[in-house]
Amino acid sequence: MWYIFDRIENNSVPPVPFQNMDLFSDLGGQAGLWLGMSIIAFFELLELVADLIMISCARCRARREAEREMREEKRRHRQARAQSLPANHVRVSARPSHLATVAADR
Repeated sequence: MWYIFDRIENNSVPPVPFQNMDLFSDLGGQAGLWLGMSIIAFFELLELVADLIMISCARCRARREAEREMREEKRRHRQARAQSLPANHVRVSARPSHLATVAADR
């Protein structure tokens, strides 16, 4: 599509003088915009830190609970094993300085 004009016109609008009130309005608008965004960013940062702390605490709590359950399971296993061993059972230690200990012959 082609536009062909017979003559070229140049319309110019004379500049309006910048007044003090316009300057303060522009500065106030920019300050409000940047300050508003920085307050929003600040609260989002606080929310992020709070979320990270809550996740960290939940992981620590879950780890402690799993360790406690594991210790309890080991304790139950040891008790069940000790009850099922014969009276003359010889227990071998994993340490080289104690090659064998007799649990029943005391």
